[in-house]
Amino acid sequence: MDSEVVGGGFQWGQVSMGFASSCGLMQEKRFQFRPVCGKDESPGNGCPNRDQCGMQCRQEGDWDTHWLQRHPCFLSYVDQYTCTYPPNRTIVCWGQDDYLQVQMPVADSWMELDSGFYHACGVLHNGTALCWGNDNYGQATVPHNHRKWVQVAAGGSHSCGLDQDRYLTCWGRKHETQTQVPYPNSFLRVSAGWLHTCAINSDFSLSCWGANDSGQCDVPFLAGTCLGGSEEGKACSTHVTCTKGVCHGKRKNDWDQISCGRLHTCAVDKSNHVFCWGSDQYRQASMPAASTVTTRSGGHQQKVVNSHGFMTSPCL
Repeated sequence: MDSEVVGGGFQWGQVSMGFASSCGLMQEKRFQFRPVCGKDESPGNGCPNRDQCGMQCRQEGDWDTHWLQRHPCFLSYVDQYTCTYPPNRTIVCWGQDDYLQVQMPVADSWMELDSGFYHACGVLHNGTALCWGNDNYGQATVPHNHRKWVQVAAGGSHSCGLDQDRYLTCWGRKHETQTQVPYPNSFLRVSAGWLHTCAINSDFSLSCWGANDSGQCDVPFLAGTCLGGSEEGKACSTHVTCTKGVCHGKRKNDWDQISCGRLHTCAVDKSNHVFCWGSDQYRQASMPAASTVTTRSGGHQQKVVNSHGFMTSPCL
């Protein structure tokens, strides 16, 4: 989302929601944090308002927003065009903290953020990727390498990172093959779901892998036909249409955005058409005023659908 001031609050560059917690990436120029206390200095009580912090210092590691003070460049009598100010891109998290998922690493130069089930990940301005929170499958342990990361995705119990060379690496829970990146490994954007992963390839086609018990990995084709099985020759748009066979057709090569949920997936193409597929147990994959086709029943007898339409609303 674009930065916006709501009700006199802070400016935000990005927000991301996990299972029971949320994180926001600040995009503030107006405020800076008070300095950390030095030797023989004691922390104060915070700023009563953004303009009256006095000479208070804060305890090291205390990044509560009550330590934000208006930057001198943004005082009413200062010419902002000639005054220079440092960036302030701090991640602030809130909500359930059972696995320390809201205790983000201390930094003010974050560029990217994503929240998973009980963990979150982010990318710093220098290309370093960090994750925090639940690490029972190693999902919060970023692989040690010399890659410069540009995007991270936090899923149920796994995470993925995309580097500046478009090389994708996934780590964490692998039981459902959600961390096994397909060949060729060259991607533009990635999203990690509960037990599956989807990514936009360099040719703007879309690949999904991992758990597929609800059709969440059945990326829609352009018009195709079934090969093999009892539905030979039948028109199809996904593999699930073809009983004991596969759907053969031209892949869409115009995907622009991708988002993985728990048992369904949604994507947007370059013409702003929205596609959703997978479980429709709560109608999460059936878009309003869209063309929706039931393809089969999922693992818990929930309806599995393929839905697509044109959405002008910012929310589904």
